Amino acid sequence: MSEPALDDSYSEQSEKSTRVHKEITRKLLADEERIGLLEIKIWINDPNPNVLTDWVDNKKDADCCKWHGVKCDSATKRVVELSLEDTRSYWEFKDLKLEILNLRRNLFNDSILLSLSQLSSLKSLNLADNSLTGSTSINVLVSGLRKLEELDLRGNAFSDNILSFLHEISSLKILDLSHNNLTTISSGINGKVANPISNRIL
Repeated sequence: MSEPALDDSYSEQSEKSTRVHKEITRKLLADEERIGLLEIKIWINDPNPNVLTDWVDNKKDADCCKWHGVKCDSATKRVVELSLEDTRSYWEFKDLKLEILNLRRNLFNDSILLSLSQLSSLKSLNLADNSLTGSTSINVLVSGLRKLEELDLRGNAFSDNILSFLHEISSLKILDLSHNNLTTISSGINGKVANPISNRIL
């Protein structure tokens, strides 16, 4: 009659051990993401010093998922979205599993494209209102972002040559090229046709 009690006790211990393991794993991932974000902050020349004041390494603000511009997966605590408009900087991205990244209005030039190509998990990228021409590294960017579904490039200085590279992103669903230097209609980008006036593909 004692065996069921032993089985129950073993089951409870096993479940407790599993919960502890998951919690430790979540904490380690959270620490890893926090350290990664703090490394990114070093490269940010923040024009508004009040924006990233909570990006600090202390116990009070240890949960980076609550930091300004940061969104995390609720289950894994992985950072999946960064929104950092108007944060001019030189960037290096390391091992971040981002799905959404907003870098609008940062005055980036084409040198940023090489760093962004490392973010292979990206599904949405906003580079609107920067200083991009696509003359260099656009092919590297495209080759690295094979999961990209939304791409906002409006308000830059791209010309028609960018279209041949965008053909290669088979996953792309939304593309905004308005307010660039495109002059021709391009068909065939995922079966869509770009409006020659707005250069926007939906």
